[in-house]
Amino acid sequence: MTMISVNEFKNGLTIEYNNDLWRIVEFQHVKPGKGSAFVRSKLKSLRTGTYTAAILAAVLAAPLTYIILGNMGVYVAILCGLIGGYAIGYFTEYYTSDTYKPTQ
Repeated sequence: MTMISVNEFKNGLTIEYNNDLWRIVEFQHVKPGKGSAFVRSKLKSLRTGTYTAAILAAVLAAPLTYIILGNMGVYVAILCGLIGGYAIGYFTEYYTSDTYKPTQ
């Protein structure tokens, strides 16, 4: 794992923290009156977009399949595809990433 210094922080930089990818939204160097300086940063998880897209697709697919096709069979297939895709992504990351126990 590559280490970076807080001097290399910039807005929009993607970092790995706690086995997850985060984007630096904003940061500031703080020097209090007493004590040493530190960096305060605001991070956003990159997985948020994945979860939001899957939930939005699941919510919007229900009325659209019912209105267009008249039944919910295709909607069940869409849900199974979303769940299966998420599971494939999760297990692939777990078993191939060097940060989890199976490959350490």
